[in-house]
Formats: sequence, C-alpha cells, structure tokens
Amino acid sequence: MQDAAILDRNISPVNMKLNLLLLVSGRFISGIGSTVLTFALSLYVLDITGTAGTFSLVLSLSVLPMIFVNMFTGVFVDRYNKKRIIVGSDILSGVIVIAYTGLLNFYPKSIVLIVFYVLTISTIQSFFNLAVNSSIPEIVNKDNIPTANAAIQGISAIVNIIGPIIGAVLYTTFGIKVIFMLNGIVLILSGIFEMFLKFKKLNTSSDDSIGKKGYLADLKTTFSYLYSQKIIIFFLAFAAVVSLIYYPMVSMVLTYVSYNIMKVSGIQLSIIQASAAVGTIAGASLISFIKSLSSNMIKRFFTLFKIQAILFILWLLPFGAQTLTKNMWVITIIFSIILVILSSVNTLQNVSMISYFQFQIPEELLGRVFGVFMTAAFIFSPVGLWLYGVLLDIFKWYYLTTASGIILLLIGIFAVKSKYFQDFINDFKIKQGEML
Repeated sequence: MQDAAILDRNISPVNMKLNLLLLVSGRFISGIGSTVLTFALSLYVLDITGTAGTFSLVLSLSVLPMIFVNMFTGVFVDRYNKKRIIVGSDILSGVIVIAYTGLLNFYPKSIVLIVFYVLTISTIQSFFNLAVNSSIPEIVNKDNIPTANAAIQGISAIVNIIGPIIGAVLYTTFGIKVIFMLNGIVLILSGIFEMFLKFKKLNTSSDDSIGKKGYLADLKTTFSYLYSQKIIIFFLAFAAVVSLIYYPMVSMVLTYVSYNIMKVSGIQLSIIQASAAVGTIAGASLISFIKSLSSNMIKRFFTLFKIQAILFILWLLPFGAQTLTKNMWVITIIFSIILVILSSVNTLQNVSMISYFQFQIPEELLGRVFGVFMTAAFIFSPVGLWLYGVLLDIFKWYYLTTASGIILLLIGIFAVKSKYFQDFINDFKIKQGEML
C-alpha cells in the first residue's frame, strides 16, 4: 500500500513535460500582456502626475493586497482546487481589465480609477501567485522542482525583455486604452491554456482532518509548524526587513531616476528594464543546466545578497557618466550592465530559497506557508515605496541609492553570522553528506 501511495504521487514524464509546456506557455502569454501594461501604466502615471510621491503611492497600493490577503489566501489555496484557482484568477483578471478599458473612456486621467484597478488586480493575483508557487510539487516530480522554478523565472525574464519594449512602442503609438484591452485578451487566453494542466493524484488520506478545520485552526496549524522551523522564521524576518529597501529600489527608484531625472527615453527605459530580465534568464539557465547549483546556492545565500548590495552602490556610475557626458545611451548601457549582474545573482538566490522551501515544507501546508512568506516579503514594501517617494523629492537620488546599498551590505554581513543561519548551514551539510 505504501508503494501504491508513492506511485500515486508521481507524474509520468510525458505529463510532466506537458505541464511545464502549458505552464510556461500560459505564463508567457499573460506575462507579455501584464508586463506591457505595467510598463505603460508607469509611464502614464508619471506623465499625468510628474511627481515621485504620487508614483510611489500608486505602487505602494499595489502591494497592500499581497500583505493583507496572502495570510488568508494561503489557507484557501490549500483547501481548494489549485488548478481552478489558477485558471479562474487569470480569466477573472482578463474580464476586469477589459471592463476598466471602458471606464478609461470616461475618466482618462483619474488616479482614483487607477488605484482601484491596481488594488483589484493585485488582490486576484495574490490568489494566483500562491496557487502557482504551492502547486509546483504537484505538477512536476521532486527532482525537477528547481528546473520548474528556473523555467518560470526564465520565461518571466523573457517577457520582461520583450514587454517593456512593446509597451513603450504601443504606449507612444496607441495610448494606454489599447494596451488595457490587449492585456485583458491575453489573460483570458492564458487561463484557457492552464485548463489543460494535469496535477498529481495526491495521497490525501492523512490530510482529511485539515479540510474539516476552520480557518483559524488552519492558521494555528501553520504558525505551529513555522515555530518549529526556526530557519524559515529567520528567512521570513529577513525578507520583511529587506522589503523596506530592496523592492522600492528596483520597482520605483530605478524608473523614476532614469526616466524623470536622467531623462532617458521610453525606449531607453525599456532597455534598462529588459536588461534585468536578461540577467534573470542567465541565472535561471545556470540552475536549469546545473541541477546541483540550487542546493549549493542556498549555502551561499548571503554571499549573493552582499554582491547585490555592492551593485546598488554602483548605481553611482551612471551619475558619473551623466556628469561627464549628456549621452543618454552611455547612461543606459551602464545601468543595463549593472542590472544584468544584479538580477542574475538575485535569481540564483531566490530560486535556491524557493526550491528549498518546496522540498522541505509538507505539500498540504505549502499554500499557507507561502502566504505567510509573501506577507513577510511585502509587509514593509508600501512603507518603503512611500518613504522613497518622499525622500526622492527632498534629497539627491544618489545619496539614497548609496545609503541603501551600504545598509543592505551591513544586513548581509551581520545576518550570515546569525546562529540560526549557521545552524542551518551545518544541518544542511550533514544532510548533503558533506559532514560525516
């Protein structure tokens, strides 16, 4: 009987390849639309407001659902059919985006309308993202989890290269309303692709009691599990602190500095953002082709983090280039090189951590634990976005980026010496057979 249960939890190579193809295809289709819209919406908000404060406010509101919804979303995702959640989230998002296209005809410059749109879509995507992250072990076999995560990262990077460029061209040529309509259509198409995903037949006999518990009881079970896993709590706390600085830097400061202060064009900004995607592809490709790399990178988590902190300090280089030359392409190339390295290192770090969690956390708890993790990862992001938006209107931008890099570097130096992380490394080495 035990062997039968194990077989039920495996998926055939054909179905696994089909699942990867469908998941990647769906992510590619919807990713193109979403990236085009996100990039164009950033330009649109900057064009109609022109202030870092308003821009940062809109971005910070997009993060709020990830904080307040994810905690309870995780319980929902674990209780109900993940495939239906994935498909339904994409199709519902598509319908809502198309509906907002019509509203833009009547209120083309309404920040309130944009805020409601951002809050609505972010809430739905909280369900989608948790369902995808927690379903990876159910659509591929355990040995292929790092490869699947790397494939998702890689396809996201590819659309992040193509999306901003298409977004700049479409926004300049057709305007924001056409982009809204196209994004709605591709989200619906993505949901149709995801209907054909095949999930493992899980052995749920031991988990029947979970489905009978209430939401509060499920949350209590989640926190009890987390309390017993000190290293996960350590990474949760680390993610919460870092979100105050890292997320605002890459999502808001970079766009505002390059587009509003340095005055690069929309096309040049798209190239800068696309360069980050190139780095993500490089990191994801390394993990895909060298499967042992994922487990090795988790041991060097803070080495990778300190490299990223130094790269933030190197944002001074475009400032130097701006002082010496007014050539926007020189600034674009320098920013692009820094971002290629930054995002490749970040991908190695993130894929190794996510894959480790998916290996270690019981499948019936994955949605809930990822919900808590996503909450921790974004809990300070709105504060950081608002704070950086205010500070950018007061101080020179290069003071902020340099100070941010130094703070992140100090966090990395002290965190690597933490007892929790050192104990984790020692236990990990024992499990890997490196210490006998």
